[in-house]
Amino acid sequence: GKKVVLMKMPKYGEEFWRACTAGSQSKALDTVLNWQNSTDSYSGTIRKHSAEWKPASAVLVNEIAGLFDSVEMRKIQTEHANREAQNAWRQAERWARDARGSHAVPDSTEFGVFFNLVVMNRNSHIPSFGDVKRLKKASRDGSALMEAFDWLAGAGDPMRQAAESRKNALVWQATLPKGRSDLFLLAYLSAKRLDRDRGSFQAINLNRSGTLICGKGWVNGAELKLRQFAPGFNDSRIAGLHASPSEIPVAKIPLPEAYFQKALAITAQMETSNSLASEGSWGAVADDFDGGGISCGLLQWNHKSGTLQPLVLAVGKETVLRLMPAYGKEFWQACSAIDKNEARAIILKWQNSLREVKANGGNGGSLKFPILAEIRNLFNSPEMKGRQVEDARNRAKGAWDYAVKWAKEQRGADKPTLREFAVIFDTYVHLGGMRVAGDSEGDKKRILSYSDVKAFKEERKGKEAAEVIFDWLRDVSSAMRQSQEAHQNAEIWRKKLSRDESDLFVLCYLRAQKATGDGGRVKALALCRRGVILFNEGRINSSTYDFAQVLAQ
Repeated sequence: GKKVVLMKMPKYGEEFWRACTAGSQSKALDTVLNWQNSTDSYSGTIRKHSAEWKPASAVLVNEIAGLFDSVEMRKIQTEHANREAQNAWRQAERWARDARGSHAVPDSTEFGVFFNLVVMNRNSHIPSFGDVKRLKKASRDGSALMEAFDWLAGAGDPMRQAAESRKNALVWQATLPKGRSDLFLLAYLSAKRLDRDRGSFQAINLNRSGTLICGKGWVNGAELKLRQFAPGFNDSRIAGLHASPSEIPVAKIPLPEAYFQKALAITAQMETSNSLASEGSWGAVADDFDGGGISCGLLQWNHKSGTLQPLVLAVGKETVLRLMPAYGKEFWQACSAIDKNEARAIILKWQNSLREVKANGGNGGSLKFPILAEIRNLFNSPEMKGRQVEDARNRAKGAWDYAVKWAKEQRGADKPTLREFAVIFDTYVHLGGMRVAGDSEGDKKRILSYSDVKAFKEERKGKEAAEVIFDWLRDVSSAMRQSQEAHQNAEIWRKKLSRDESDLFVLCYLRAQKATGDGGRVKALALCRRGVILFNEGRINSSTYDFAQVLAQ
């Protein structure tokens, strides 16, 4: 906030505030460079940029340091770091499950590496266990690890910290802990994909991750020894980041492929209005009707949520440029830009018209046909279809773990039904899962469970719970998205609800009530989507759906 900045920075606060709130990155940079002595030098064709504070900026530096050391800013830094840590933990959980089975939980080294990658890579895509397997399969004679060490040893201009890389390559070849080669290859792949500052940060990235994996290494000109990450150190969990044991769904059997394919077909049809067999589903591209920028593919990965960018970065710049000869460069720039305003400006430029700006931030302008055709071409390609399936499968694993736990708690079953999994998978795609905010300000987030359903039903004397939900659907206001469909579904479903479906229906209602998209206006849509799967039929997006045949087991 400006008030705190001006209080902590009495001399330079106004100028610092302008730099941090400038409308464009170039304006902000002009202000910052004015505080520094900036020089360029060249080694052959390689440009090296260096900068240092001007002597007159000493007061500014002290004021910035004082601001960031203040109670207010320490709190905000911790909050931001915690959000990045939660993101890293989710990715580390996925890695652990893929590497060691659905019951696995990340250890401290795995989490440390993913936290480093999230912080260093920012918007760049972090590879998966599948990427590591492909690298190992493609390497000759199983030499992927030597390829990584050779790359480190050969680091030079324009790489930053190339000298440290060469030292680390020698040390780590002899000390890489047993069982950590896949994690090291993950860090190597992530470093190679980092295009920040023309790729000059790649070596730093691997130096940091490798030091965490090996417990020692050279970073920033210093030799670090990290006891808590040394091989054999007894610290397998990270307190406070993983869910409590009661919140961690543990699957005892693998996700059946038929379950995945049918659930994917259902959700893809609701996302794109096309069947999985249609290129209109794989290559679906939606306009900026909801402030998401553009939404693409089977599960409508979009720009605003940050789900589209990793998919595009994973398929690679070369593929994007080949399949999008006219607009590939701009599309890649929009998906790799750190500055969201820069990316947004590119997307707006692709639209036919700028309609009235909506309250949700959506622009509403349709995409010009040439860019639309090229994006469709990219998303219908074998390369991007493979990435879409891989990302969908990773989401499905989390949904499957939850579904297994739900079936066990709700009725003591070892395996969920296809319908249960399809409902939960759609929740993971559309709403991000079952984790919700607390009921009052300050409550930590938690995972909805069968205990919440029982509590809701007990409060309303059992059977009356479903009637409460049907009445809510019937009475939602016109401000709610798809209110008409909600009214129609209430009457269709009221006649179809059976005892077997009531608990899951209550769970879907509880999750829908916590939906925050579009200012909370997606609550009815959220319940309608799950209800269509649960009751085999219903209305969404002005269309009638019937999934009875798909869900037949």
